Amino acid sequence: MLIEKTTKIALQTRKGNDIDNEQVYTVYTPGQLKEIEDNSKKYLTDEKRAEANPLYNCHGLTFATRRTGIFKTEEVKKILTDDEYKEITLPNILAGDIVLYIEENGDITHSGIVIDVNDNFGIRTPRIISKWGTMPEFIHLIHECPYPNTTKKYYRNG
Repeated sequence: MLIEKTTKIALQTRKGNDIDNEQVYTVYTPGQLKEIEDNSKKYLTDEKRAEANPLYNCHGLTFATRRTGIFKTEEVKKILTDDEYKEITLPNILAGDIVLYIEENGDITHSGIVIDVNDNFGIRTPRIISKWGTMPEFIHLIHECPYPNTTKKYYRNG
């Protein structure tokens, strides 16, 4: 991936605190595009929603409407606090809530937006829209993504 330039945009929490972010302008080589496509095919039950776009990441999709990338766990935590997100439990999630994928060490490695919840045989299974690193956006079941072995926590803003 050839990085042509990076920029930041003005991005703040509801309380007016700046959110560190970065827009990465890159050009993918044909080989990288093929690798992205091949990696995307590993998750056959997932529906590709948008092509690969390096300008934003999963947190940029979840918290900044695809305008930029947010890369630091501390920035995501700042958004959760300043924007008054409340943690909710799986039985209470609704479309529009968010999910955070959290590593054992506390790093928030991934985020997405709940688009609906299937209730199959009493088991609530959220469907998520998220962006997988440099890969495209996907609509997927909560565990059918490159981040299956993380703790999932759900939040609602409002």
